[in-house]
Amino acid sequence: MRATRSTWQKRSNRRASRADIARCQIMPSSVIKSFAYDPDRRTLAVEFVSGRRYRYDDVPGPLVEAMRRARSKGKFFNRHVRDHFATTEIN
Repeated sequence: MRATRSTWQKRSNRRASRADIARCQIMPSSVIKSFAYDPDRRTLAVEFVSGRRYRYDDVPGPLVEAMRRARSKGKFFNRHVRDHFATTEIN
């Protein structure tokens, strides 16, 4: 599934550094427990508080940086990631 050009892409002119987005982000969220980004493969791994883990393919680095900065990770994820990228459940 191809991502559509969304608001974050229109506003984002800053390139995220690999150091900023490659490390695992753990945050207080009612939906997302943690996420990690592999800039070489452009994959985003997300672990939900339910314990389920998914990999999202071909995710642009600036989108992950915007997610990292977002006040509500769950809202950002639902609006810009979920249903926009090919997904694989990680067992």
